Amino acid sequence: TTDAVVLATGYRERPVDTLLAALDPYIVRDDSGRPQIDEAQRLVLAPGIGGSVFVQNAERHTHGVGAPDLGLAAWRSAVIINALTGKETY
Repeated sequence: TTDAVVLATGYRERPVDTLLAALDPYIVRDDSGRPQIDEAQRLVLAPGIGGSVFVQNAERHTHGVGAPDLGLAAWRSAVIINALTGKETY
């Protein structure tokens, strides 16, 4: 089940740190201090932490320059939905 969904609009890149400050101790970071994000668009959290936090447009440092491309938004959304449902829904 999903406990919460946060939707945000806008197209100005901002660090996720402010929004996710309460999770900061649990977010796994790379050598440059940036949050690690897996192939399912999910923040990598410390072992033992349940649940998932999915992000879009916050992963350019891990997924490349195409990350903020609006043309890929539908594909990223499908990846997230597939991860949430545990099957290939899209």
